[in-house]
Amino acid sequence: MMTSCCVRILNSTTKLFDSKQIMKNHEIQNIQQLFHSSFHGPAWHGPSAQQVLEEISSQDALKSVGDGHNIAELVYHMIAWRNFLINKLKGHQDYDVSDEENFQKFESLSTQEWESLKMKLEKSQSEILELLSKVDDAILVQKVGMRDYNLYNLMHGVIHHDLYHLGQIILIKKHV
Repeated sequence: MMTSCCVRILNSTTKLFDSKQIMKNHEIQNIQQLFHSSFHGPAWHGPSAQQVLEEISSQDALKSVGDGHNIAELVYHMIAWRNFLINKLKGHQDYDVSDEENFQKFESLSTQEWESLKMKLEKSQSEILELLSKVDDAILVQKVGMRDYNLYNLMHGVIHHDLYHLGQIILIKKHV
């Protein structure tokens, strides 16, 4: 019984990847799956990033709670830290997120600008998955520039960061 349960779990969590690669790069494959499911779904925690954002109009993207960031600013912020990861995976150890990149203010936003922002988020997703498909588990221990953490922590941190802000976006959407 234990064996069939484990096989079922392995099959359900790794179906997107070649089984020969899984044995070779187990943790990278797990990270790819987490990026995929949290962004595209199905995600165990609820709606994926795509599901949440597709229901938000450009007008709603300007909404915030109190003096907090609006939805568009949160999406822009998510993109900034995804780009940080992308640059680190490409070997750009000196790259950092500028204040402007970290939180850009959005006081107006056309439908076209909102769609463009969502496309940038989608592009970052594609680029992360593509870069992860070209590396192996050995890179996970590499230190991230002058930071006190490695690529393993950064990759998981970006996933957690996205989900944290996705939660904020869901709450803004519900309460405004």
